[in-house]
Amino acid sequence: MNWSKTAKVYAEALYDFASEQNRIDAITSDVATVAEIINGSRELSQVVANPIVKPSDKHAILLQVLKDGVSAEFLQFLALLQKKNRIDVLPEMLDAFKAIRDDRQSILRVQVKSATALTDEQLESLRNSLQKQYSRNIIFSQEISPDVLGGFVLKVGDTIIDASMANKLIELKKKFINTSLSA
Repeated sequence: MNWSKTAKVYAEALYDFASEQNRIDAITSDVATVAEIINGSRELSQVVANPIVKPSDKHAILLQVLKDGVSAEFLQFLALLQKKNRIDVLPEMLDAFKAIRDDRQSILRVQVKSATALTDEQLESLRNSLQKQYSRNIIFSQEISPDVLGGFVLKVGDTIIDASMANKLIELKKKFINTSLSA
């Protein structure tokens, strides 16, 4: 992903701090909580992104919303962002933190789209194959989509692997059209 240099620097600093304090899981949970709250509230997202709202006001609003839901360390981190006038990069920094954590822990997130939920055996087979190819621990998120018809579509980073029946039918149609045109 392309994050601003500022967001990446703060995300790396937060990750390094969490690692030094043996608090990666707790800070990761805080990051997920804050991302969910900000992404779930259009008004809060707009306040954080609005350059007209003073950083101190953004910080006060975030403290009010987050004070009971995140650790003291994360609240201190928010105070640092406010002091450095960087609260506006918070949403981007949260995404960068997740990616940095995944990278440093050799985690690869894979989206699986299929017509029906894949069985545990199918997911395990897919996981083994992808782990061999990418040398990373695989974490799946599944999406059910009747448009797939059968098979599956994987999204691995920016790469899409389409092993769906819908795609095979499209390829078959192209072959028929090309064959009939050349005959």
